[in-house]
Amino acid sequence: MTKEFDEPRNDDWIVVLDGAASPWFEELVTLAASIAKALIDEGVPVGLLVTGKARSYLAPRRSEEQWPSLLLRLAEAEANGSAPLASQLAEEGNWRTAAGCVVVTSRLSAELAAQLRVMASKRCIVLYVVNREWGEDERRWADGLRHAGVHVSHMPPQSWQTVRQGGEDG
Repeated sequence: MTKEFDEPRNDDWIVVLDGAASPWFEELVTLAASIAKALIDEGVPVGLLVTGKARSYLAPRRSEEQWPSLLLRLAEAEANGSAPLASQLAEEGNWRTAAGCVVVTSRLSAELAAQLRVMASKRCIVLYVVNREWGEDERRWADGLRHAGVHVSHMPPQSWQTVRQGGEDG
């Protein structure tokens, strides 16, 4: 007679906020907060990684204190990073055990697409790109990511304006 044990499953998620200088940084912070709150409301342990000069990491937790901690980190976030997000993700070890990762950025590049494909081989990856520019290169990289299992959403700033105005056409 043998006893089988289920492997412990990690259900942690990490929200990654790109701390690079961007005209859409406030929108990125708002989106990261909304995503984190939705995950917390679902009972998912959520952590936060803010890239940039003063990189900040908050470990995933499933507790009532996590939401105020996340909000504080996001309020302190600054758009002052100069290193590419792809290289920062490659160097970062904190997300490696997470079940999923939500990346919020304003730039999609060939390097970032390649890094996200590597990450998607072991976990669920969701990418939100907030920017006005969405050319042929971005479409090609996004299609490649989708084929690799990454969930990609482009959110033009015009859609944020509509949301801010309560859904009115503006």
